[in-house]
Amino acid sequence: MGMFDDITLVPAIKCRKCGTTITEGWQSKDGPCELNKMPFWHVRNFYTFCRGKVNGKDCGEWHEYTLREPQFVRPISDYDLLPARETASEVSK
Repeated sequence: MGMFDDITLVPAIKCRKCGTTITEGWQSKDGPCELNKMPFWHVRNFYTFCRGKVNGKDCGEWHEYTLREPQFVRPISDYDLLPARETASEVSK
């Protein structure tokens, strides 16, 4: 099992610190975290860091996007019930 998913189809953006175009390296922990490749619109939050240079040193600026959505009361029918998982006691048997 992985710890994140790779996020694809993110439009190229310019780093706010050094201006390098960021086109890859996007990840998220909002999905199944099975090292899947999924488009950014399948998750609420995704991130990467800039691999450019500033004065000869790695830039490393963190870029994180989160979906803006007003919070409001939603009916339970807006949610999907996920499949059952093994409980900790079932796994230790």
